[in-house]
Amino acid sequence: MISFIFAGTRLNGCSSCFESFWNQSAGTHEDMRSSVCSLFVCISVLLAVKPGEGTETRNLTAVLGESVTLRCPGNGSIPRLYIQKKNESGTVFINGFDTKQDLPIYPQYEYRTTINRWDLSMEMRNISVSDEGFYECVHFLKIGDTKTQINVFYLTVTAKYNIPNVMATCSEPASGARSCRLSCSASGGYPQGVVRWAELNLSQMSDFQNKSLQERNFKTWTISQSLVYNCNQPTNVSCAIGDATSKTTTFCQGDEKFSLDAAAILAIAVLLLIVFIVPSVYIIRKCCRRRRPVPGDAAVEVPLALRTAET
Repeated sequence: MISFIFAGTRLNGCSSCFESFWNQSAGTHEDMRSSVCSLFVCISVLLAVKPGEGTETRNLTAVLGESVTLRCPGNGSIPRLYIQKKNESGTVFINGFDTKQDLPIYPQYEYRTTINRWDLSMEMRNISVSDEGFYECVHFLKIGDTKTQINVFYLTVTAKYNIPNVMATCSEPASGARSCRLSCSASGGYPQGVVRWAELNLSQMSDFQNKSLQERNFKTWTISQSLVYNCNQPTNVSCAIGDATSKTTTFCQGDEKFSLDAAAILAIAVLLLIVFIVPSVYIIRKCCRRRRPVPGDAAVEVPLALRTAET
């Protein structure tokens, strides 16, 4: 027997609804209006079938914001197919088909789900975290027959975290090992992840501080963890959150106070060139420049041959 749920009331079969409709339609106008409402309830209620024992649950995985196809076993020869989702309040009809009539679809699913009658599949687009959960394919095997076949699916929604960022801040050792504060953080992932450290000695780790924040609209997570690590030699470290892994970072590098990369060295070389070499070239050129004679300048020496001629 097929059972239906509406507003918390379970109705065993649709036949009782139609019997009630015809019985009440012979009464007063109020009875008629009540019977129409009852018939509407019968048409719009959600199918709440329970799969039999031993029904295998098939697992599906969908990426947040992308699409997934839920494919029911069988072919397009059946007269009706309901695909519905189970949640805390009951069962929600998602999409399906009936060869005898059109089925009403909730607005939140109408424009992002598509039914393929020939391979009994449903494509769901723009996946959100709220789409995660149990789904049922309900096959009606024959027209007018209440016999059904139920297949159960569980949809898991995932979102990959951004590449984690690793930072290390080390203090000068008073004596013995150096103390470094390490931190790892990433965002945009689902479900809630944990920080996993690589290449670190657990016995040298302490003072763990964990933070997690879920975004209000998309329900994705930002995860971070910091800890204190005691070391006395250069150490490589990387961290992972979900399926995302950070680049390897080296910290606790002994007496090294700082390091210069190629860009810094080039900048220093250019600065030295400007400060020392350019002024030196200018001074040398100024000292070696010969002064040219100016007409009428009494300080300019007159050539000896010219003096003889004048005498």
